[in-house]
Amino acid sequence: MNSKQNILGLCLRYVFALLGLCLWLWGLPLLVGSYAHYEGDYLLGARIKQKRLADTQGDTKKRLVLLGCSNLAFGVDSKYLEEQTGLRVVNMGLHQDLGQDYMLNESLAYLQKGDLVLIVWSYGSWRGQWQTKTQLALAYPEAERFMREELSDLGAYQTQKLQRALQISFDKLVFIKTKPKIYGLHAFDSLGDVVIHQNMSPKAFEPLRLEWGSEGQESILCKQQSSLQEFCKEVQALGAHVYMLAPALAQSSYEDNQELIEAIWQNYQTISNIRLCGSPQDFVYPDAAFFDTPSHLQYKNRRIHSLKLLKIAGILR
Repeated sequence: MNSKQNILGLCLRYVFALLGLCLWLWGLPLLVGSYAHYEGDYLLGARIKQKRLADTQGDTKKRLVLLGCSNLAFGVDSKYLEEQTGLRVVNMGLHQDLGQDYMLNESLAYLQKGDLVLIVWSYGSWRGQWQTKTQLALAYPEAERFMREELSDLGAYQTQKLQRALQISFDKLVFIKTKPKIYGLHAFDSLGDVVIHQNMSPKAFEPLRLEWGSEGQESILCKQQSSLQEFCKEVQALGAHVYMLAPALAQSSYEDNQELIEAIWQNYQTISNIRLCGSPQDFVYPDAAFFDTPSHLQYKNRRIHSLKLLKIAGILR
């Protein structure tokens, strides 16, 4: 009798342990996450961009798909690009801390034959930040399907997600949050471009400081090369074409980080099936041309930069 009770007790402990694990991995993040997102979060721009990429799939007009970070969100004029090329433009640029793997996965799901893909990554976008990724997941759960690397270690990811959810919940409860003047969903137009800074004066910004960090140069460049090579291989199989151009950058920040930038650009030259266009120096502008960071151009400079991208890529109408 005691033996049966021991076995039953052991089974019950396993069942409760399994239920506790499920609650930790799915229940708590779901429960807290229903509250833990900022209304009108800037990262919800992903919803606008993914919808446009999906809605234009199958369109008879060829597409120009821009992959990058907030440098593209702030720095290009999609309507002007369409006028100059006759192509349907999809600006996927959002935030460098989502990381390059997320950006590649997100676009690859909707690319098709004939697409022209322009990659214009910020120089610090190689690693991504878990705080930004989980914040996006809490605000827009559909984006999680593009976070393959994070979901491969579900326990660690769900723990990070719960931690971020608690941080945001505390922030909302303790601090009075007003509608952001710039960084919110309201900043975007229907094409996915940030236009809210049209009538705003430029702000002082900190110079860019790039470092390889603990992961090291060799490891970072190897991962960059591997993920880009695989992406280009899949895009080529679809019958699409990949171009890579340097991002807009303030003169002082370029000078402070020139050695690291050149190492990144040289690494891109080793990738096959990608057309590397121009050089980093081609997209260096005076500091006064920027709005609030060394990579966010003022609204009035968007068309200048957009036209330069097209000319150097060689895809004007």
